[in-house]
Amino acid sequence: TNFDPEKKYPVIAYGYGNAGSQMVVNRWGSSRGAQRDMWHRYMAQQGYVIFSMDNRTTAGRGKKAKNMIYGHYAKWAVLDQVNGAKYLKTLPFVDSKRLGFWGWSGGGYLTAAMMTKGAPHYKTGVSVAPVIDLTRYQAVGVERWMDFYEDNPEGYYQTNLINFVDLLQGDLLLIHGTGDENVKFAFTLQFADALIKAGKQFDMMVYPNEHHGIEGARLHVYTKIANYFKEKL
Repeated sequence: TNFDPEKKYPVIAYGYGNAGSQMVVNRWGSSRGAQRDMWHRYMAQQGYVIFSMDNRTTAGRGKKAKNMIYGHYAKWAVLDQVNGAKYLKTLPFVDSKRLGFWGWSGGGYLTAAMMTKGAPHYKTGVSVAPVIDLTRYQAVGVERWMDFYEDNPEGYYQTNLINFVDLLQGDLLLIHGTGDENVKFAFTLQFADALIKAGKQFDMMVYPNEHHGIEGARLHVYTKIANYFKEKL
């Protein structure tokens, strides 16, 4: 709203990154992401540039592109989103020191990865219901991309963000529902414990009994995310 190309604006980037997913499409909004789309429009009205980019392993690029994820989940997602940050810094209307990133579920993982393995490009991150460690996630959702742990220990090590907590830079907010039936609340607790042991400061919001979508507290969670970016970014 009232965009002025002569001004410098902070950016909120949104990502998901999983193989076969697609965030950027040539249409207005989506039924699945209607609330997210409205929130992005609200944040644009608050003076933020909203940015989303599909990394090279997402949908629309064929099976060969999707197969690049095999053995090392999120490798290309992180590398490509880092390049996305570098691109943003070339834009004359972007405040290069005020880049934020957020995501949910797989996007929560991607956010935590950007603030650790992808640091220091993003100043502020909000990670909702992140997977963190694939050895503790559903076999059906992991082994088709990562193979068995016994046959790919290095790949599993590289994707486990607990192993990279010492790389954290910037402000990070972790959000999770204690009743999450998909990505267990324990994942975030384990990540938080590792961050504490590494002497890293971060913020955390817990939603009692809420499931993966935090459906019972959507207004609260989106308000929390908005306020965090307004305070930290």
